[in-house]
Amino acid sequence: MSESAYYARRKAAKTPPKHTALSLEIKSLFLQSHGLVGKRTLRDLLKQRGMAVGLYLMRKLMNQQGLFGK
Repeated sequence: MSESAYYARRKAAKTPPKHTALSLEIKSLFLQSHGLVGKRTLRDLLKQRGMAVGLYLMRKLMNQQGLFGK
């Protein structure tokens, strides 16, 4: 393992995951809707709650959690 890869991995292990609270909020709204909403509807619901989220971030967070709208 190269020296730069070692330090990059070490730094990545120390940083907490990003968007943890946002991920929990997305999962909560998704479960409340019984899995019927997609990324655009979730984005609008979050916007009503005062959280601005882009579609790409919404898609990424939903994919990480295995959430798919019907």
